[in-house]
Amino acid sequence: MASRWWPSDPVPLPWFLVTMLVMYSCARMRVENNSDCFSFSVIGPELTIYGGFFRMVWRDH
Repeated sequence: MASRWWPSDPVPLPWFLVTMLVMYSCARMRVENNSDCFSFSVIGPELTIYGGFFRMVWRDH
């Protein structure tokens, strides 16, 4: 799987799983720091970055 840097599948599942893992670990870290991790002001920028990345990946297909 490491050789498939740009997945050719219709759904980039490896990238999706990695993104979910990163967001989950970020949210856990924020919860342990007693901050509001479910506010859009905190999660919004991350969703914007990941959304732009996925749009870039989808344009290649």
